[in-house]
Amino acid sequence: MNDRPLLIANPAAGGGKCGKLLADAERRLINIGMKADVVRTSGPGHATQIAAEATDRSTILVAGGDGTFFEVVNGVMSRPADQRPALGTIPLGTGNSFLRDFNIRDADGAFTALAVGRRSTRAAGARGCHQRFGAAENGNDPRAAAGGAPKLI
Repeated sequence: MNDRPLLIANPAAGGGKCGKLLADAERRLINIGMKADVVRTSGPGHATQIAAEATDRSTILVAGGDGTFFEVVNGVMSRPADQRPALGTIPLGTGNSFLRDFNIRDADGAFTALAVGRRSTRAAGARGCHQRFGAAENGNDPRAAAGGAPKLI
């Protein structure tokens, strides 16, 4: 298992804001001791594919918005439960509403949470993620109900 985080970045997120801020985000990760390998998405569905294929990673970070994070969750959830990494996100999209459920309001808050190693006991299949995207709030997703969802960092 590769302990170096994989950062899946959507340069188009936030109307291109993510692409403009990505170099700074990479520097900030290095400053908190999280040198990551960066892969930029090229279009819709690409983040899902990257996350599904990154089976050697123990941590996947997402730079983008809610849509990019949702794609990554879908890719991770397509893998067997014992191959699902921890997930973290750097909100560089338009709305970034997902992280508000974790009391993170902006990129600064996300970097602070990553720096101190703050982890959530909630799984991505629980209220935090799927309520926003309409999937498993009421147990409609058996993967979430079985406890196989990835943990969020």
